[in-house]
Amino acid sequence: MIAFLLRLLPGRLLRHKVMLAQAPLGAVLALFGVLAVASADIIGRQSREVLDADFRSVLILQRMIEAMERVNAGVLLVLVGETNQGSQTVTEHKGEVALALNDHRREVNDAFESRATEELAAAWARFDADVTELVRQPPGDAATARYLVRLAPQFAELRQKADTLLGTNQDAIVRRNDALTRTAGRTFVLSALAAVLMFAVGSWISYALTGRLMTPLDQLAAVARRIGEGDLDVRAQAPPGDEIGALAAELNLMAKRLRDYRSSSLGELLQAQLALLATIDSLDDPIVVIGIDGAVTTVNRAAERMLGFPADLAGRDPMVGLDGQIRAAIQELTTHVLAGRGAVAPKSFAEAMRVQSGPDTLFLLPRAAPVYEQGSGIVGATIVFQDVTRLRLFDDVKADMMATVAHEFRTPLTSLRMGLHLCIEEVAGPLTEKQADLLHAARGECERLQEMVDDLLDLSRLESGRAPLAVEPIDFAPLVNEAIEAVETLAADADITLESEITPNLLPAMIDRDRMADVLFVLLENAIEHAPANSRVTIAVKADKLGLRCDVVDRGDGIPLHHQTRIFDKFYRTGDRDTKAGLGLSIAREVVTALGGQIGVESTPGHGATFWFTVPVLAAAPELETPAPQA
Repeated sequence: MIAFLLRLLPGRLLRHKVMLAQAPLGAVLALFGVLAVASADIIGRQSREVLDADFRSVLILQRMIEAMERVNAGVLLVLVGETNQGSQTVTEHKGEVALALNDHRREVNDAFESRATEELAAAWARFDADVTELVRQPPGDAATARYLVRLAPQFAELRQKADTLLGTNQDAIVRRNDALTRTAGRTFVLSALAAVLMFAVGSWISYALTGRLMTPLDQLAAVARRIGEGDLDVRAQAPPGDEIGALAAELNLMAKRLRDYRSSSLGELLQAQLALLATIDSLDDPIVVIGIDGAVTTVNRAAERMLGFPADLAGRDPMVGLDGQIRAAIQELTTHVLAGRGAVAPKSFAEAMRVQSGPDTLFLLPRAAPVYEQGSGIVGATIVFQDVTRLRLFDDVKADMMATVAHEFRTPLTSLRMGLHLCIEEVAGPLTEKQADLLHAARGECERLQEMVDDLLDLSRLESGRAPLAVEPIDFAPLVNEAIEAVETLAADADITLESEITPNLLPAMIDRDRMADVLFVLLENAIEHAPANSRVTIAVKADKLGLRCDVVDRGDGIPLHHQTRIFDKFYRTGDRDTKAGLGLSIAREVVTALGGQIGVESTPGHGATFWFTVPVLAAAPELETPAPQA
């Protein structure tokens, strides 16, 4: 039967056969839907029978009983002397009783109920006749005695018959509801059994049909596996006429071309691979090649020697025995590159890692680049650990020399400042106005030179780790206000308005109060210097995922992109001749970095600049350690 169903679509597309294989499940669902609709229709009809047969009768009888009671109440009004109101009440509700009796006769559906209805009608006729006679009599003892002797027993009998008839209809409703519940239960059980049976049959048929369809695909998978293992002589056998046949033909053609390519180009490929490996091995910097799966595929001899990679990468994980920071750097760079976010290049020597390789201390600067395959996307990553040990030593020598020169400048500079101060105070004799102006200008330059020397010494101590930080939890908002007060005069002279935006209820920041005050002063002074007149400089503080973030925003000309990567370097100038080259931003970077935070700049030319930094807060503050001096 299965084979017959598959032969119904000879030579058709595979998608048609797949649709045919799923047809039994569709038929099962359709049949089950029909059964569900039929069951719902049966339950609905029985529910309507309950309403049609007895529920309206109950409502009619309740209306009749209420009208009878109103008639009896009207008779009592007549007896107490309210003749007009009583007669009107009796007349109105006698008609309602008669109308209800006629409506109930139309709803009667069995002999017992019909007989009870006629007895109720006869009793009402007698009660109605006596009520008519009583209402015509004048009120008095005779009328009252007539009511008590005849009408009161008649009304009690009439009410008893009506209540009996009402109870009969209510019992009928309960019986029909019980029957409906039993029917619904049986319908549910039968529907569930039918659904299970139909689903099992439909699933079996669909599974059998799909299995017959998948047999050629299993054969193709086996052929592809053998080709992957290197058997290029194997060929796929599949009937032509559909997609599977076309796939088999393409697979056979691919195997033939691979065999031809291997026989003609294998030697050249091996030679090229050996030349590539020899080229990588000849480089002095460690090189690590990562595959698309994130595993290490190739390393050169420098990586084996400096980083500790094993000579044989097969078997265990080659990164198990590496230094922790080297392993973390490789994983971070691999994730960045394989995610398609481009190459990673270091920004400065500050990113160099200190690695112990035997008795030698090395400084390695990591960089990474993606490996592309022609006609495809990223197939791996190449990570180069540039050995900058000599350059780092030169940089340390330069920093030490600058610190030494700055330190040696302090004594003669102090003497020079003292001499100028004594001259200005005319201790050595009176001065002319022109001499005084020249000496004042010279003293100002000495003060600026003194600030530069102090900054150089401060930066040298921060870079070498010899400047201890008094870290403690500090409320950041008062610190911002103090920094604004410190530059208010400078801002007023430049026609700049200062404003602050501080998020309330911030956690205390783990900072050095004096050092952070210097950072805020430098950033605000820089923003005021580059902001145009009649503009605003904003300092904003808010919570950040890294702790606490502070932004200093100006509305100036902005910073070109190629300057933003070096804006924190020592004595760097952006190209504007009027811009001072100083150490303030470099010191700010060193302070923020030492506190465990980050600092940067965001700017679009023509739209101002935003200098930002983050610092940890009390709840998430990392342990701060003063780094040891580096060689």
